[in-house]
Amino acid sequence: LPDALEKADAVAKPGDRIWIIGGGRLYQEAVRVAAFAVITDSDITVEGDTFAPSFPRPWAAVQREPAQGWSVGEDGTPYRIETWSQTW
Repeated sequence: LPDALEKADAVAKPGDRIWIIGGGRLYQEAVRVAAFAVITDSDITVEGDTFAPSFPRPWAAVQREPAQGWSVGEDGTPYRIETWSQTW
C-alpha cells in the first residue's frame, strides 16, 4: 500500500483524490492512513471470508444517503451509502 500510494501521489494533480478499492487486506491497511471512506452498506446476509474493517476512533460517520432507511437497487437489494471521516 505505501508504494502504491507514493506512485499515485506522484501522478495526481492538485485537488485529486486517491481512491483505494479493495480487497480486504488493503482496506485494513488504509484505515490507518485514509482521510475518509465511502462505504456501500447492503442489508443482506451473505457467506464470505472477507469483510470491511471496523472504523475505530478517531473515525466517525459524517453522512448517510438516504439519511434514514434504505435505497433499493434494481435487483431489490436494500442499500445505503455512508461516508466516514477521520476526526483528528
